[in-house]
Amino acid sequence: MTNPFSCAARGIVVIKLLVIGLLFVGLSGAVAWAQSPVTLTPEERAWIAANPIVKIGNPSLPPYHYTDNGRPAGYQVEILDAMMKAVGLRGHYVELPLAALLDGLKAGTHDVIMDPIYKPEREAFIAYSERSFDITLGIFARHDRHDLKDLAALKGKRIASYRDYALEAKLRKLLPDSAVIQADDSEGMLRLVSTGAADFCVVELRAGEFIVQKEQISNMQEPAPARFDSGEKLPGARSGGKGTHLEALVRYA
Repeated sequence: MTNPFSCAARGIVVIKLLVIGLLFVGLSGAVAWAQSPVTLTPEERAWIAANPIVKIGNPSLPPYHYTDNGRPAGYQVEILDAMMKAVGLRGHYVELPLAALLDGLKAGTHDVIMDPIYKPEREAFIAYSERSFDITLGIFARHDRHDLKDLAALKGKRIASYRDYALEAKLRKLLPDSAVIQADDSEGMLRLVSTGAADFCVVELRAGEFIVQKEQISNMQEPAPARFDSGEKLPGARSGGKGTHLEALVRYA
């Protein structure tokens, strides 16, 4: 595997942590990759010395990235920390709803956000990585709603969503007669469905299953598959954030 630090911006490793890397090499392999010898230019070492802390927005999406007992946790967090350590960087994580983190990118409060789904209008303030992958989505509904098995069956039903959820626009377009009920995050969407305040939500499949089990959200049936062409690109950093090094590596990742 090519060393990710061979690009011009290799001094900043924070954006190379893609979920797809986990799928191919696993957690231990990715950490070993991050711990391989790194050669930095004098310019890169100077940049790191002047910018040792990377401010990371961490919207909750377990098991990939979330906060557990006040500490950042998840596959991507572990690899992110290992890769930053390899070049002398440290991450400062803040968990907030996605909408607040996007506002923080615009204002310069955060340097990086974990996993913002690509939307053309976000390119004005997010430097996305060039690599992307298709996420697997699931339709989550109460155990007694056996009629909600595909997108066609969702017409006119109440959708659980949250502010700036990238899939909401797609769902509104597909289901123009459906009301949208707002939550704070993915867990909130699942709870709205569980309590009957919403009929269904569409969540990344593994994240939804993890949240339902970990938080013991009852009354949920096995999710049905829902395939979208989401064009997700991971992760994203603020354009012009901590200098051109950070943005350059984002686009390389």
